[in-house]
Amino acid sequence: MARRGRPKKKPFVRDIGTPELQAKRQESVGEGNDPQLSTSVLDMHLARKLITLEEHTVCQNYQFYHRSMYGKPFITSSLGAIGTVKSKVADKESKFDLFVRQHLDKIEDFIVENASPETHHTFRHICIFDIAPYYLLQKDVQEIPMYKNLKKFLKKLTRYMNKEKKN
Repeated sequence: MARRGRPKKKPFVRDIGTPELQAKRQESVGEGNDPQLSTSVLDMHLARKLITLEEHTVCQNYQFYHRSMYGKPFITSSLGAIGTVKSKVADKESKFDLFVRQHLDKIEDFIVENASPETHHTFRHICIFDIAPYYLLQKDVQEIPMYKNLKKFLKKLTRYMNKEKKN
C-alpha cells in the first residue's frame, strides 16, 4: 500500500564551504573561536577577545550613524535602478536624519579631541571601511603599540557613549 499525503522534504543542510574556506575563517578568528564571527574586522576583534562586547556595540553604533549619514563606502550593485531617476527630494531634514547628524557630529568631535591621528585612522579603517590592521596577523597582539592605543581610545569612547546615552 502506498503512503499518502505530501512527500517529506529533505532537511535543510547549511553549506559550510570548502575545507580551504573553513580553514581561512578559522585562521581569521583564531583557534577555538566561532568562525561565524569572521564576517567583518570588527567581529574578528570580538572573536579574538581583543575588544569587549560593549566596545563592539559602540563601534557598531558609530558605524550605523556614519552609514546612515553618508551611505556605505562600498560599491553596491543596483541593476534594477539603472536608467531610473529619483525624483523625490526631501525639502526638510527628517527628525531621524537630524538626530543622526547631531549624534555623529558629537562623536566625531570627541574622536578628534581624544584620538591621535594614527588611532583615528585605524578606528575608521576598522569601523567604516572594514580594513584589517596589520596587528591581526601577529600572534601576541596585546604588545603592539597600535593595538594598545586603539584599546585605550575605545575605552574612552565607550565611557563617552554610555554617558551620552544616559543624558
